[in-house]
Amino acid sequence: MKRILNKEEIMPFAVALLIGIAIGLSLIFLINEVDTMTTKEEINSFILNVNASNSTLNQISNNTASASIILLLITILQISCIFSPLIILIDIYKGVQIGFLMSAFIKTLHLKGLKYAVVLLPKELILSAVIIIYSAIMFKYSKQLYILIKERKSLDIRIYAERIALLLAIGIIISIIAISICTLISTKIIKII
Repeated sequence: MKRILNKEEIMPFAVALLIGIAIGLSLIFLINEVDTMTTKEEINSFILNVNASNSTLNQISNNTASASIILLLITILQISCIFSPLIILIDIYKGVQIGFLMSAFIKTLHLKGLKYAVVLLPKELILSAVIIIYSAIMFKYSKQLYILIKERKSLDIRIYAERIALLLAIGIIISIIAISICTLISTKIIKII
């Protein structure tokens, strides 16, 4: 069976995510006092919302919408070929989100923040893995499309569009499942903490 991706095709996107995490971790120390207070208020609001009865469904829907938008943006950038290198910026952005989330919780709540960060990390890492793999697949399709256009070869647009739509649907479904499971588990654990 032919592999869809190899390690060399995934590596640039994983490195981009790690660079983003490093930026996000250091970003908490670069923000001013007003932004620090805003971050503390948002974290406290998050903790209060987790304890609300309907918060789990809201978190799942918000996270699913966010993941779907990221996957759709990656797909649109891939189709345009010229902008496909910008996919790496999306992976860096996701890394910054993870890094800032972890450092903000730890700086704001200290040891308890570390517990929250560890509980929330698996969902973010699973979603990041989906985004990295999807980014690498879309980048590979973008390179293939560019080569076909450059060499003026014929392309069956319908088959190409069906493949892209199928990959997008699979990415969204995997994201929904991962987000739902992780959010349900992390919400229960956070209520215990």
